[in-house]
Amino acid sequence: MNEFIWCSNVLCNVGQLNEGGAQNNIVTCFNCHQKTCFTHKIQWHEGLTCKEFDMSMDPIYESSRRWIVENSKKCPHCPYQIEKNDGCDHMICIKCRHEFCWSCLADFQPIRKDGNHRHDPTCKHYAAYNEQ
Repeated sequence: MNEFIWCSNVLCNVGQLNEGGAQNNIVTCFNCHQKTCFTHKIQWHEGLTCKEFDMSMDPIYESSRRWIVENSKKCPHCPYQIEKNDGCDHMICIKCRHEFCWSCLADFQPIRKDGNHRHDPTCKHYAAYNEQ
């Protein structure tokens, strides 16, 4: 089904039919090539689906998302988000059981085996290798 939409570029003033309507959310203007969201009638929200865009407009959702970004890290072995609330920096992911350093995300097995020079050099736990 064809549906009409105006280009979201205010300098363009061109409209066009969008074949597929809401099933085809990204409409590229044939005149200026600006991408417009068919659902929201605004410039395409790059990197976000329409559902994600809607949620990002919700202040409670956005506040929660921001807290997660600021207070958790992604396990370096799986996509699980981990929150550290106390204790040392030796972490064990509850999802995949991967052991790592919270500060630098280094794998803990080489650290345990070879020493603190296996941390990232910028990590507070890093100690240069001292061959004796």
